[in-house]
This record gives sequence, C-alpha cells and structure tokens, in this order.
Amino acid sequence: MVVPYAGIRTFLKSPTVKPDGAKYTVVGVPYDLSTTFRPGSRLGPASIRDASLMLTDGHHPRCEIDPVELGAVWDSGDIELEIGDTTGYLNDIQEKLSHYDFPIILGGDHSVTLAALRSAYAKHGKLSVIQFDAHVDTWDGKPNHGTFMRQAVEEGIIDPTRTVQVGIRSPAPNSVYEWTKNQGITTLMAHDIVKDKVSRTLNKIYDTIHPPSAKGRDMSLPVYVTFDIDCINPSECPGTGTPEVGGLFTWQILELFDGLFKQTNTNYVGFDVMEVAPAYDPSNITSLTAATLVWSFMCNQLSKG
Repeated sequence: MVVPYAGIRTFLKSPTVKPDGAKYTVVGVPYDLSTTFRPGSRLGPASIRDASLMLTDGHHPRCEIDPVELGAVWDSGDIELEIGDTTGYLNDIQEKLSHYDFPIILGGDHSVTLAALRSAYAKHGKLSVIQFDAHVDTWDGKPNHGTFMRQAVEEGIIDPTRTVQVGIRSPAPNSVYEWTKNQGITTLMAHDIVKDKVSRTLNKIYDTIHPPSAKGRDMSLPVYVTFDIDCINPSECPGTGTPEVGGLFTWQILELFDGLFKQTNTNYVGFDVMEVAPAYDPSNITSLTAATLVWSFMCNQLSKG
C-alpha cells in the first residue's frame, strides 16, 4: 500500500502532464483581493491539493472508480497573477482558462468565477448555472466576490431563468434579493432545504436547469457548477472568509451531488470550488471537504450511465 501522505502535492496525485484523452484539468487560482470580510482564500488551492491526498488510497465508495487511474484528470498548477492587480486579473484568468476543455478551478475568492463563466460562454454559448452558496452574490458594484452573478446576468453570459442558487441564507439589502428574483433566478434558501427532502430539492434544481415544456425537457443549455464552501455550515467548514450560520451539511451536499452529477442527459462544462481560507481551520477539514467535492463531482460524472 502506498501511503496517502507521501508524494508530490498535485490534486489526487494526478500527473502534471496531460494524459491522452484526459477530460478534466485542475487549475488553481490563488487570488483573494476582492474579498469583503476575511482574506486568505489565496492559500486555498495549495491547501485543497494537500488535503486531497487523503482520497488517494482507494476508489470512490459509490462510484467504484479512481479518476487518476482512469487517466481522466491532470493538474496544470496555479495561474500566476500580478501581485496587487485588481483590474486586469479577470482577463488574465479568462485567457488562461481558454486553453482547457473542462477546467476544474480551485479558488481563490468567488470573483474568479466571473472569468470562468466568461471563458465557458466563449466556448459553449449561454449557460445555465448551479450556484451552491450562502450568498446570492448579486450585489451591485465593481467586480468582487459578491457581485459576479449580477455581472454574469448583465453581460448575458447566463440565462437567469435557468439558474439556481442553493443554500442561500446571508443578510443582504432587500433590493438585492428583489433584483435577483426579478431576473428570474431560482433561490433555494437553506432553511427551506433543511425542511425539505433532498429528493425534492433535487427536483427543484433539475426543473430549473431543464424546465419542462410541452415537448419535454429543454436540454439545450450547458451547465456550469460553482461551489462556494460557505454553503456548508461553518461548524463543518469554518475555513472561509464569510461564514454564515444555518448552512447545509456535507451529507446533504453529497446526496445532491450523487443525484445531480450522474445525470446522463446534462451537459456539464465547468466546475469550481471557491472561498476556502485554510488559516481559519487548523484541522484542515474545510480543505478536505473542498477536495472531496471535486473528487465526487468527477467520479459521479465519469461513472454515469
């Protein structure tokens, strides 16, 4: 048996050279200059990679596969950005992401997702989005980690009527919530999800990204998934810049993942996990959770059908 804690700290010990036919490219974006409360998510990519070693001593228990063993993933390292850049960094990130067919992004603060959405839009056209988050991120203002969803809507990158936010519970001006609702975005509040069954939440998400019509389901839009780690209750994931009590738990998230990402008829084109700030979690469980989410997404997708 090869011990998990040994070896080079790539994600899941994946290679740094792309294998033939590899579907996923892991990309780190160590940027946190747009945070509005606690900084530190620039250290997220390294910490997530380190924690992912815990997942390298076997196969996924549900999917019974190992993405590295299948040659499905490689780690391209981190995108290097100019220190202190608060204006051009999104363009730099977008340009670098354009070289990868299916980037899996380790953040970094949530403003990075705007660059990822722009890159995915350039490749695939208008997007449907599943946003796991404590915050709606539709505040008005210059790009930061709380405005990227509004900018994506205003730029026409995403279809708000095919976009769903999961786990929302943070304070925000009523005008922000009203703007979000008026665009047609579906917002599933954390307290409603807790009262509901996972199966019903799955149905609500699925009905949003693939709305039923007289001719059946509309499967036309590709789907991008963005996961802010603060979607999870801070008792389980304290290592984040903007913790909000009353969140979802990891077992609920993993059940949602199992239900969503094994769908054979959904065209997922991107995935990210953002806002891991490891300095606030000496146990490193937040980073392990983030690594597990990426691993679970890949395994469910690779085993579908």
